[in-house]
Amino acid sequence: MYKLAKSRRDMTMLFQLKKRNPSSFFQPEMNFPGVEETVEVKDQRITERLWYMGFSKKHLETLQDLNPVISPLLDELLQKVLDHLYKQSPLKRIADNNTSRDRLYGVYVRYFQSLLSGNLDDEYFAMRTRIGNTHNGAGLPVEWFLATYSAINSLLVPKVVAELHQDPDKLTNALLALTHIINLDSQLVVENYLQARMNELNELNASNAHLQKELNSISQEVAASVQQTEASINETSLKADQIRRETETTQKSSKNLLNLTNLNQTQMGEMVHAFNKVLQDVEKSISGIEALKGISEQIYHDDKRDRGYCRSDEPAGTECIY
Repeated sequence: MYKLAKSRRDMTMLFQLKKRNPSSFFQPEMNFPGVEETVEVKDQRITERLWYMGFSKKHLETLQDLNPVISPLLDELLQKVLDHLYKQSPLKRIADNNTSRDRLYGVYVRYFQSLLSGNLDDEYFAMRTRIGNTHNGAGLPVEWFLATYSAINSLLVPKVVAELHQDPDKLTNALLALTHIINLDSQLVVENYLQARMNELNELNASNAHLQKELNSISQEVAASVQQTEASINETSLKADQIRRETETTQKSSKNLLNLTNLNQTQMGEMVHAFNKVLQDVEKSISGIEALKGISEQIYHDDKRDRGYCRSDEPAGTECIY
């Protein structure tokens, strides 16, 4: 009974204390920072997003103030995050194929140094571009990249709360600053990651378009070749038909010539036979003529002899005896 009464008295005193000192408790206002408080960067699109997020210059200052708080915790934090990362099969496979644990540790250290610098300069944005391109090249799914931010916050936020829990205003600014900068980082890295993918897709589409153009050109060439081949075939067919007709004509002419040749041979044989017969007749006639000549000469000589004449070519005083 005594303990219960004491507890009730303590609660009563607590409520009375709240009523007496309302200013001693944290009472935040629900307002966005003004435009003049917003962080400005070279890229106007990012400046507009920073204003929409409520990311103010005060948050950058808070990040610089958190540097001495988080830096002593960084080694333990990163080692635990890497231990957890290598327990995830998809992340372990990508890490083993593309980097080493020591290199990853060094990348995380440089990343947190940039994160807590409070400077949104050219190097800050260039680093996020490199991270996005690296993750795309390594084939890291974007959802695992975003999940890594949550894994880091799971270990980092409780430490920050433990460090600043006695000052709600500082704790609020610290949590908002960390939330804003990590959210901005995720936007930038994912944007560069997706842009790298889009560039690859555009290059692939351009390559496909070029390939399609070449295929269309080849198709047109093949179609033209087919048409030319068909024309050549038709022309060849016509020539073949003409040759066939000419061959048939030649065959007919050859047959006619052969028939004429056979006829000529027959007629020639008959002419040779007739000529031979004529020769025989001529020879008989010549023989007959020669016989008649011989008879005529004999009659002549006999007549000369009877008359006592000698031939004119006989020498003078020759006795003409025949």
